[in-house]
Amino acid sequence: MKNPFLNEKKALIMMNLLDGADYIRHIAESSNTMYPHALQTLKLLEKRGYVDSKKEGRIRMYQLTEEGKKVASLIQELWDMTQDQGGGQVSAGSQE
Repeated sequence: MKNPFLNEKKALIMMNLLDGADYIRHIAESSNTMYPHALQTLKLLEKRGYVDSKKEGRIRMYQLTEEGKKVASLIQELWDMTQDQGGGQVSAGSQE
């Protein structure tokens, strides 16, 4: 179900990073988005100070900053409040 209050893909990316640092391919898959869109979103979030990245070998890992954790928690709360009221909460990684 589409959330009328949030950009679904960006919200899923932020919420999935609440679980800790991750690499782009896994972020894209768990957010049900394409790799290029996930990369573009992560670059935007990094530019705004919500996400940090660091290279570990050949892989770039992304994680939320302290400010990003606050924002992602608020997004998660709004997400949970505005999902299908009849079926309970939907986790960020699952789609109905």
